[in-house]
Amino acid sequence: MSARSWLRAAVLAPIITGMCVSATAHAAPAPPAAGQLPVPWTILAAVGAQLSAPGQAPAGTNDWTCRPSAEHPKPVVLVHGGFINQTLGWQTMAPLLANAGYCVFSLNFGQPNWPLPSGWTPGAMRPVQDNAAEIGQFITRVRESTGADKVDVLAQSFGTLSTNHYAKYLGGADYIDRFVALSPLWEGTTLLGLHQLVSGLEALGLGGLVRGVLDGVNCAICDQVLNGSDYLTQLAAEGTYAPGVTYTNITSRYDVLLTPYTTSLVPGPDTTNIDLQAGCPQDLTEHFSIGASRRVAAHILNALDPVHPVAVPCQFTTPLGG
Repeated sequence: MSARSWLRAAVLAPIITGMCVSATAHAAPAPPAAGQLPVPWTILAAVGAQLSAPGQAPAGTNDWTCRPSAEHPKPVVLVHGGFINQTLGWQTMAPLLANAGYCVFSLNFGQPNWPLPSGWTPGAMRPVQDNAAEIGQFITRVRESTGADKVDVLAQSFGTLSTNHYAKYLGGADYIDRFVALSPLWEGTTLLGLHQLVSGLEALGLGGLVRGVLDGVNCAICDQVLNGSDYLTQLAAEGTYAPGVTYTNITSRYDVLLTPYTTSLVPGPDTTNIDLQAGCPQDLTEHFSIGASRRVAAHILNALDPVHPVAVPCQFTTPLGG
């Protein structure tokens, strides 16, 4: 494993832990309407769920008896981001989509090959190619269970590249209709310039000095998501997107892990790019809370069902969600 992978893992894991530990109290969500699942608008709900049941599928997902309705004929598959799992990723959007009448399915994938610490259960850390194969197998199971010819996908961060690999290189474009990407890394991340530091260390031969220790971290995707990686260079040369799939990219200017944030906004055919702060600078949504935002939720619903659009709110939103 390279020094790039180690530094990426070393930087992100403490940030995630810090978010969980230092988060302050947030207003409780309004009680749900009759017959509806509660929808929390804060990432604290994800932390609580992970502490009580690590890795568990979020509310509203994985009902294998669910059959898509005529109004929403395609199941929605949720693909979590890096260093987390379905529990941490989808406490808000899973029940929201279930309440809207979708059959919703979620998976854990890409777990590293080392003993996992109790209560963490990280995922999306294996190579993009391996992650993509897992995601594809899950989508096949969803299609066979529901009888749907195609699914829609809602993916975040590392999960966007992995799902896109399935769509572009493993035949998945035949089975995905709409692809909603939260904080996608289509051009990778510079991580505020860290990619240049890592490249410099490797050019000096220093990366090899620590590889024996770093091999145990097993985060192959960490190399692939850095700006200028071999994987992303090839992807750009061949065209980022899978033909036949409709993409909606949603990102925040305040995302400090995906730098520059425009990495998410690559133009392409059948592609809509959404900058959350365009026309709404008071929205402070960032990388961790993009899955717990009312504004993001409205954009997701509109991307999945553009024939029945909902109003997109603009309000002050904290980095914890809302």
